[in-house]
Amino acid sequence: MVWSLRCALLRLGLGLGAGLALLAPQAWACGRIPGELWAKTERYARAQALEPELLGALVWVESRYCVQAVSPDGARGLGQLMPATARGLGIPPDRLHNPDWNLWGAARYLRSLWEAFGDWPRALAAYNAGPTAVRKYGGIPPFPETRRYVRDVLYIYGWLKRRGGA
Repeated sequence: MVWSLRCALLRLGLGLGAGLALLAPQAWACGRIPGELWAKTERYARAQALEPELLGALVWVESRYCVQAVSPDGARGLGQLMPATARGLGIPPDRLHNPDWNLWGAARYLRSLWEAFGDWPRALAAYNAGPTAVRKYGGIPPFPETRRYVRDVLYIYGWLKRRGGA
């Protein structure tokens, strides 16, 4: 559990000691996939014709299923949606940490990237680095973070498929 808390705090841009008392109640649930959140993941994935394991893998890599996650760049919630992306999807800023809104937005955005790029590696790269970078490089950009991201999401997707979901 301490590792999960440490990861959550680092995703929030804090050290282990900073804000521990304030963040601990929210962070303890991070690092595992609660049944209720998996059920929501399945529902929103299927609504966008995605495999639940793919959306689940994306959310795991993005936030480790931490509802309150905030990246140093300002991405928020389970799917780590940037506020501008969320706004384009019609998600109000005050709903970015709501699991339903965030999972719906992540699924919808991922589906739109699949439609734009036609394969999962490029769609995932666009989710991470932005569609402009994928178009500029004609595929997965040469950024180490993006290459790791695509590799990790696809690995966890395969693991979830073999396991039959979360």
